[in-house]
Amino acid sequence: MRKSLWYTGLIAFLFTACETDIESNAEYQDITVVYGLLDQDSTAHYVKINKAFLGEGDANDLASNANNYSYNEGEIAVRIDAFSSAGVFVKSYNLTRTTNEIPKDNGIFDSSTNVLYRFDEPNLDADNTYRLSVYHPALEKEVTAETTIPSGTDISSVGVLNTLDFYNGSSFTSEIFVMVPRSNVGRVKAELVFRYTDVYTTNDSTNREIRINMGEEKATSLQGNNLEFTMNGDVFFNAITSNVPANVPNLDYRRLSNCQVELTLAGVDLSTYMSVNAPENTSAVSFTNVDNGLGLFSSRTVDLKKSNRLEIEDFGYDGRINLGDPTIKKILTLGLDFCSPRSGGINPPTPICWQ
Repeated sequence: MRKSLWYTGLIAFLFTACETDIESNAEYQDITVVYGLLDQDSTAHYVKINKAFLGEGDANDLASNANNYSYNEGEIAVRIDAFSSAGVFVKSYNLTRTTNEIPKDNGIFDSSTNVLYRFDEPNLDADNTYRLSVYHPALEKEVTAETTIPSGTDISSVGVLNTLDFYNGSSFTSEIFVMVPRSNVGRVKAELVFRYTDVYTTNDSTNREIRINMGEEKATSLQGNNLEFTMNGDVFFNAITSNVPANVPNLDYRRLSNCQVELTLAGVDLSTYMSVNAPENTSAVSFTNVDNGLGLFSSRTVDLKKSNRLEIEDFGYDGRINLGDPTIKKILTLGLDFCSPRSGGINPPTPICWQ
């Protein structure tokens, strides 16, 4: 008789392909599968906890029934303990079983029921270690994992001026950002965020932004290595012309704001997991940091840099835009109704445009 063994971690970017049928003559064992990313920028934190399942027939049919891979209410107890860098206990969180708080995408597995385990904490501490415990009292089995929070990056180099310059008056130029990851950072993704405001003839306004990808780099050690990201001028201006609509009803003008560099930091174990499961990795290596189970328990965070250069706040209409004059003047020639103030005043009666 054919049996099918499956396990699932339903986090989209961590999902890996599985065989639909596995021949197995062994007796079924409870195998706990954990996927969770603690996010320092969130208040509510979710961990996906499933069990591998074994049954007669086709695995696709078995996967359509969430009861085959979800633990029942009260079947497991889930807790996260926080410890300081010195190993001293700080706080404990008992996770609550939730159903459908976050919708599940349609796919092979049942999408009508999404069981997640949740705790709330608005201030995850990058100095703490967070230890997950999943206890199954009927089996006297405990599954554990731990993670730390990426502690950010330092800017090693963003040039010498207080502005970002992507045009020098005659040709495009580039900006190079050199970042130094701090502890617990395994991978960094960088985006340049270009912000502006649509001002309407109705006196209303809408803040908008364009995100321009600068790539992703792996940290080769826990700390101390430099990661370099470049924004080319032609890419910067092409992103603006491609993403800012030319015709908007009731638009009076567009007000330039600031640019920021936004870094998404992945924990070391998350980075390793992504590398092992990358499409170009054809080896049979698998990765888990869950003891007595399978899966991944790691972390991510977002690190916003404003340009020392990155220290100018987003003041909007007071003249302190962190783009260089030639870059601003080039933007004003794009035919997209951009204007830029020369001097202070939060709400001048008319926009002051550079010609």
